[in-house]
Amino acid sequence: MILVTSGGGRKLEHELSEKICHYMVKKLLPRVRNLTVYVDFQKNLEESEGIIAYAMDLNDRCFEIGVDKELMTNHGIREFTSALCQTIPSR
Repeated sequence: MILVTSGGGRKLEHELSEKICHYMVKKLLPRVRNLTVYVDFQKNLEESEGIIAYAMDLNDRCFEIGVDKELMTNHGIREFTSALCQTIPSR
């Protein structure tokens, strides 16, 4: 089962990030049946770390994607979508 959850952001960001992640996992990993992706919206990520998004491999089939909480507000939906697409694991 592909499980995508998110936390820390607004409802629109949650819904959009989950749909983007499901779509990208299906396209990049069509044979994978068990995968967990957690999208964590973090305050001041861009300001403190100088990045807008990152991916972390927690274990073999579990990933965390960190996204700046103000990414969509500051950079728009296109940059938000692009940042999420670039962080989805592709192996």
